[in-house]
Amino acid sequence: MSTSKIAFVGRYGKSGIVSAMVALAFAVYNGYLGIAHEYIFGVSIAVYFAVLSAIYFILVDGEMLSGKVGAKQNTHVRKYIVATALLLAVDVLLVGPITLMVLQRRQFNLGMIAAITVATYATYKVSSAVVNYVKTRNYFDVRTVSVRSVKLVDAMVSLLTLQNTLIAAKGSSAEQSTFVLTSWTSLALYVAIVTVSVMGFRRCLSASKIAKAQQTEQN
Repeated sequence: MSTSKIAFVGRYGKSGIVSAMVALAFAVYNGYLGIAHEYIFGVSIAVYFAVLSAIYFILVDGEMLSGKVGAKQNTHVRKYIVATALLLAVDVLLVGPITLMVLQRRQFNLGMIAAITVATYATYKVSSAVVNYVKTRNYFDVRTVSVRSVKLVDAMVSLLTLQNTLIAAKGSSAEQSTFVLTSWTSLALYVAIVTVSVMGFRRCLSASKIAKAQQTEQN
């Protein structure tokens, strides 16, 4: 890999901290909505975003180790692999919120403030993921693959959260047309989320093996 490519990926550290803190704040906000309005989906998705925040911090830790003098070559690589593996594992946590989203019959009225807040987060995350993907689509080292996967999943889960928040804000969760639409869109998003997580984990493992082989050749 060229020096320029390494330098490009190395700038992730600061933005990773921002992403982690924003995800954590979003988790707290959804937790508040869940507790204040007895909105179980909010509590469930808050747990997911809290774990996602931890994944971002793991990526940041891996970035710091990669630039640390004297650190073992494979230490930071393990961090990225752990992050993508955890990302794949926590996809299971989404089953609960999605089930609640599709099957719940209770009417909620969270109001437009909640909808606007979640829409702002979703817009920021989708924009960030798209920009990151466009800039790094030709890079396949372990750091880039792991960061790209986490950002894409974060964006898609934010869209999932936005969908449910808009329904709850309007108090229309019991309408049959909403039920059918929510079921299909939720399924499509979940399949996309799992697909990105699996591909990210596999590519991360592949990239780490290639890097290890290159290091062996150099030694």
